[in-house]
Amino acid sequence: MTPGFCNNIVYNLSSHCLTTDELFVLNKGLTFVPSNPCMHNEVITDIMLFCRNLMLKSMFGNDISNCNVPKKASGFIPQLSPTLHLFLSACEKDVAKYYTEGLFSKYYNLTTEQTTALKGLANNASITIKKVDKGGAIVLMDTAWYNDKIKHLLQDDMAYIEINPVSVKHIVDKVHKKLNTLKNNFSITEETYQFLLIEKPVIPIFKALAKLHKCLNDPPLRPIVSGRGWVTENVSIWIDFLLKPYIQQMDNILIDTGHFLQILGNVTKPASVDNVLMVTLDINSLFTVINNDYGITSITELLTGLGVTENKIELIRDLLTLVLDNNVFLGAGSTYRQAQGVAMGTPCANTYANLVLSKWEMMNILGNATWKDHILMYVRFVDDIFILWNGEYDMFNSFLSYLHTTTTFLKFAHLTTL
Repeated sequence: MTPGFCNNIVYNLSSHCLTTDELFVLNKGLTFVPSNPCMHNEVITDIMLFCRNLMLKSMFGNDISNCNVPKKASGFIPQLSPTLHLFLSACEKDVAKYYTEGLFSKYYNLTTEQTTALKGLANNASITIKKVDKGGAIVLMDTAWYNDKIKHLLQDDMAYIEINPVSVKHIVDKVHKKLNTLKNNFSITEETYQFLLIEKPVIPIFKALAKLHKCLNDPPLRPIVSGRGWVTENVSIWIDFLLKPYIQQMDNILIDTGHFLQILGNVTKPASVDNVLMVTLDINSLFTVINNDYGITSITELLTGLGVTENKIELIRDLLTLVLDNNVFLGAGSTYRQAQGVAMGTPCANTYANLVLSKWEMMNILGNATWKDHILMYVRFVDDIFILWNGEYDMFNSFLSYLHTTTTFLKFAHLTTL
């Protein structure tokens, strides 16, 4: 497949030849919303929700004591104040006038030709349109090529196991039963139980994003399973809430570019150092290669070392096991369960992977006297590692060989030295 490059943010890897109008629409981005002349009810609903939020703010002020704790959304509807009633009535009249008098027709954000092009792209089953893995661009792929890539990813029987619909029902029942047990054992409160429980789960869809930054002609795909609506979604959110504070205690985990530049700016080159290498490492398929038992053991040991109570660690272990062992999705016309690793897209994925790697780094890199004098700086953003290495290239190769002996699952690629 030879890439066809288009203007701005669109990459066309498909056999479809884009028209000018199609290209214009795609460059609006995948979050672009065309004007809709039939949105009267939706606009009124949004205004009513806005008034509700204002009233709640008026009633409860800036009380944020528990606002970050995950909990089931409240359905409480406060009585509006007279002022908000007047505001809502005025908005309803203005919106009704806007739609009944046809004023909306003045504000279409697409021409007739562009609207036709958008519908044509949406109905063209021969092409698949996705955002790329990194950079915010959009890529067009032939659907047949994309589906073949998906099937190839799912052939990894170490990571994915095909299951039948009956097994899905058993998995849902198992998760519900475990949550009920945790509630009955007073490991979680009734409020937490109500948040974690998803009575009517929806099976997620397996999809993939093209890694154009690695190859333009035949890009590999990054598997994504969002987990939205699945029976363990809220469990994953809760785990992320419990574990995320410990990420802040790991000095080598990067938050953003500014954090990286700050750490880099504080590095002082020793006078005795003659040769410094800048090295980047990329861990291959991090989310799907971490063995579940290894990951849970690493989290347990890490939290124990940080002084977390045994009861809290046991709860985190139980909830992590639910998420890791019961990730189900639809892909390539079949139903699968992920047998190893964490689904990239589930809420706790980044936090879980970060902490597992932190434990590995403490044991094998940061706490290893053999390499301590050679590492002037070691930081990581999820699966991307940056090192300032004090020493010759041959010594770094020895270090890299050593890293591959520390586990059976971590593999490093895209090594760059300057």
